[in-house]
Amino acid sequence: MTRAHEHPHEPGQDAGAGEPSPPLSEWIVAAIGLLLLLASLGYLLHDGNGDPRPPAPVIRILGIEPQQGRFLVRVQAVNESRATAAALRIEGTVRRGAEVMERSELEFDYLPGRSIREGGLFFTADPRTLQLEVAARSYRAP
Repeated sequence: MTRAHEHPHEPGQDAGAGEPSPPLSEWIVAAIGLLLLLASLGYLLHDGNGDPRPPAPVIRILGIEPQQGRFLVRVQAVNESRATAAALRIEGTVRRGAEVMERSELEFDYLPGRSIREGGLFFTADPRTLQLEVAARSYRAP
């Protein structure tokens, strides 16, 4: 017994053949999404491999300012590696010839890879009239 409103399915005919194909704009948006996904995965795989090099802090002097009877030497630590440095110790030395007049230390708790931190060293002797040396002395792995 057949019902009047049912149509038998013809062999070889796809059930969804009457549906229109997606518009071109949907294909373009899907392609852009796929490219973004692949680019993100590629970046994560490349960056996730880590940097086998140790931290590479470079110390720069930003300026020297008189401050209430002492002198502030503003410094910047730039980590040129992707590896992180913890407890980065920076030492400043003021010399007159071979004689060390004064030392000052600064420690950054954490210097992530490819980052910049700023701080200051205080001296009672005027570093502008003497020899000033500022350098990274030690760090530890986090």
